[in-house]
Amino acid sequence: MLSVRLPTEIENSLDYVSMSTGMSKNQLVAKALEQYLRTVELGSIPLEQQVQEASYSTFQHTQAERAATYKNAHEVANWAQKGEIWTKRFGMPPDCFDGIYGRNQVVGFNDETGSLIVISRHLPAIPYAGTDSYHLNFTEFSKWQEVMQTVKIRQS
Repeated sequence: MLSVRLPTEIENSLDYVSMSTGMSKNQLVAKALEQYLRTVELGSIPLEQQVQEASYSTFQHTQAERAATYKNAHEVANWAQKGEIWTKRFGMPPDCFDGIYGRNQVVGFNDETGSLIVISRHLPAIPYAGTDSYHLNFTEFSKWQEVMQTVKIRQS
């Protein structure tokens, strides 16, 4: 048996998701904790094959070149931490295929290609099941800023 005290904001979010999905709060917490523990475990379990782990010294020589990218990456990380809802700006030309209408949430970034990529997840009104629930969208940072906007959440 485990008892957890949650901040009011997280408790309210948990209540909302529970009511909207029909899953109990216990099921949601167990699923989230399972995913978190699996991620932590995968980062430290022994592997059959050696891998080169990332280290500070590996990236130290490119630090100056990446300063602007890091600044923008911190902004993206902040978006992910805030859990804001994003949508494609209205009135974009029909031939603009960047961005996603509806509810979207920034979940991370990637900068290995030399340009900063915003990683987002679409949040449908009815949650996906199966493989679609693992689909992520990748948008260049500059395009994201150009075509996406935050949406304020109505306070009840």
